[in-house]
Amino acid sequence: MSRQIDAAALLNDWVLVHEMTHLALPDIGAEHGWLAEGLAVYIEGVARVQAGNRSIEDVFSEEMHSMPRGLPAPQGAGLDQDHSWGRTYWGGAMFCLMADVAIHQRTGNRLGLQDAMRAVLRDGSTNHRARTVTSVSWPPTMSGRSKKTGKSSSTRHS
Repeated sequence: MSRQIDAAALLNDWVLVHEMTHLALPDIGAEHGWLAEGLAVYIEGVARVQAGNRSIEDVFSEEMHSMPRGLPAPQGAGLDQDHSWGRTYWGGAMFCLMADVAIHQRTGNRLGLQDAMRAVLRDGSTNHRARTVTSVSWPPTMSGRSKKTGKSSSTRHS
């Protein structure tokens, strides 16, 4: 980090939050890199809104603009097989958004993806790969979700 960097530049930077997210979460292997990167992309926006240095409108605007980059190509492979940049970062972030919405819907807005990630961290297990995940019906319904818009001033992952 440069000694010339000022506080405003640090507040507007996404890289530190993104990379710190990787440090906090367990390694899930290269095959599931889309989940590691998707969580880091998705959590970065949420964390910065909660810290007060980014508006929710800016985050939603960026997601609406950037998440389509994560959609599969015609006859495209799933996230585990397609390791392209857009699918890895934005496809993973889209999965995280849909998971967050599904958790909120199924718990009556009591819990979300953030609570799930906190539970992973609280677990403290050193053998993250030995964990199992129970299956759920997928994809979740997206009914009732409002569209948020705003002007984005961010330039990350472009």
